[in-house]
Amino acid sequence: MAPKQDPKPKFQEGERVLCFHGPLLYEAKCVKVAIKDKQVKYFIHYSGWNKNWDEWVPESRVLKYVDTNLQKQRELQKANQEQYAEGKMRGAAPGKKASGLQQKNVDVKTKKNKQKNTWQRILRLCSVPATTKWLLLSTTGKLCEAPTHTDVGSLTHFCS
Repeated sequence: MAPKQDPKPKFQEGERVLCFHGPLLYEAKCVKVAIKDKQVKYFIHYSGWNKNWDEWVPESRVLKYVDTNLQKQRELQKANQEQYAEGKMRGAAPGKKASGLQQKNVDVKTKKNKQKNTWQRILRLCSVPATTKWLLLSTTGKLCEAPTHTDVGSLTHFCS
């Protein structure tokens, strides 16, 4: 019996492709092709992305750059936007972890909202006078009035 041959790659180095990253398809370039343990893997560079996002992906995540797959890309993007707008999604497909960039965007928005709400609660609870223009929250959790004639570098000693 003859030994099984390695599978033949569907894509070539330098070929323009579409690649799944999370729930969406992105335009990409196949940089390298490797066959390891009878599995075809592609080193992908996402067009317009920093090279830090380049990654090895299995053949199942890569599609030919043709009109039918471009239509699929648009449909996925539209569905993703609709789900996000409805509040059902926060950057990830159901059952999948969000990509780093998507999760970071969600985390930043959430963090900003939490900071804003925290400051609003602090100001309400402390009945801060309207004349107070500068406030500092020290590392010990104290709310301190800071003099407005002082530069930022010398403000830290007022809240110790």
